[in-house]
Amino acid sequence: MSMRISSVLQTPAAPLAQAQRHFLAKLALETDVSNVAHDLQNGVADFVILDARSEKAYRECHVSGAFSLPHPLISAETTAFLDRSKLLVVYCWGPACNGAAKACAKLAELGFAVKEMLGGWSIGSGRGRGWNERPMMALATAPKPESSSNQVVNKNGQQEEMAVIHVEG
Repeated sequence: MSMRISSVLQTPAAPLAQAQRHFLAKLALETDVSNVAHDLQNGVADFVILDARSEKAYRECHVSGAFSLPHPLISAETTAFLDRSKLLVVYCWGPACNGAAKACAKLAELGFAVKEMLGGWSIGSGRGRGWNERPMMALATAPKPESSSNQVVNKNGQQEEMAVIHVEG
């Protein structure tokens, strides 16, 4: 008769104080799609949302109100317009993308308070692994290519200003 060994219990749980410190530290660095969506929907979003994906990805779809700041372009110059008194919530494509983590590391080095939005665009848009039946975030799509306007149309058909950072290179 073979003895069954629990994969979960094979490593003991951390002591309670250690577990509390660990999870509070995580919460200081991360937020999730649900919390961000809740704050945006209730008008209590006293933070700035940054999309760390490419400008092309941002133009195709992004969280309504987010600024485009692709992580490879983050520098003192490209962040000069940001309010250092505001928390920056940063996202990229999703759980398999580390663009938001790279962006957060650079932004923290530049003196910004940051949190990574877990799940990223794929979870926020409802396109992840089927975890969401409906989009959690307001979807914004780019204007037609022939348009030179900075306006985008969100999922409600309302126009809003598109915030894209262009860096001469």
